[in-house]
Amino acid sequence: MPQEVTFGIAIVVLVFLFLIIWLLFFLVYYQRKKRDFIEDQQRMEANYKIELTRVEQEIQEETIKQIGYELHDNIGQLVTVAKIHLQNLMKSNPESQLGEIHVVVSKALEELRRLSKSLDASPIENQSLKDLLEKDQARINQLGHVEFILEIVGTPVEIDSKKKIILYRMIQEIVTNALKHAKCDEIKVLIDYGSNDIKFIVSDNGNGFDTSIMNSNESGGSGLRHLKSRVMLLGGQLLLDSSKESGTKYQIICPKSSLCNTK
Repeated sequence: MPQEVTFGIAIVVLVFLFLIIWLLFFLVYYQRKKRDFIEDQQRMEANYKIELTRVEQEIQEETIKQIGYELHDNIGQLVTVAKIHLQNLMKSNPESQLGEIHVVVSKALEELRRLSKSLDASPIENQSLKDLLEKDQARINQLGHVEFILEIVGTPVEIDSKKKIILYRMIQEIVTNALKHAKCDEIKVLIDYGSNDIKFIVSDNGNGFDTSIMNSNESGGSGLRHLKSRVMLLGGQLLLDSSKESGTKYQIICPKSSLCNTK
């Protein structure tokens, strides 16, 4: 075989090998870029959901605060005026039964003031989570229908004020749902301060529910999805264990590092 032909074949083989190597390199590069693009999209979507949740939480807190102001400043003022009028009527009609009405109005005004304070986030920021839950515990136990048990394990740490409000509202929501729907006679809130994580466990001994139905039901599962989105905002995870007639247990598990920073 002439040397020129051999050289030509060698050149063709080298070019062919180069094309194959280049094609393989291109495929690997393309797959890597595709994977990076998908990861970026997922990261952007997760960040968007977190930011959306944060904005929704801010709007919710502001709305609750405004409702508290309205209760205290407007409705509370009207009830106060009604109470003053009753006092004047009682002076001119001491033999009437206005005294009983005065007691009812006084209790209504006291409850209204208590409610307006509970809706205001400002006092919450200045109290520990334990103090806030102890007040709820006293209020619920005073009703006499359900026993509220609060247990603290480990050494408490100071939680960022805004994140403390989110946690407190979530625990409140879970407890309120248990009071409304669980038909239970005991609700327990356990805060476990571990070395790396903090666990917030809310359980009841009520009738429970089928979690698969809850997850698939658009209206019934909206509250659960809202809880999950707020837990995600805190960098934690939400675990739910429930079945009919066996009670319900929520576990909110958050790293200490995500709750105790001030960013």
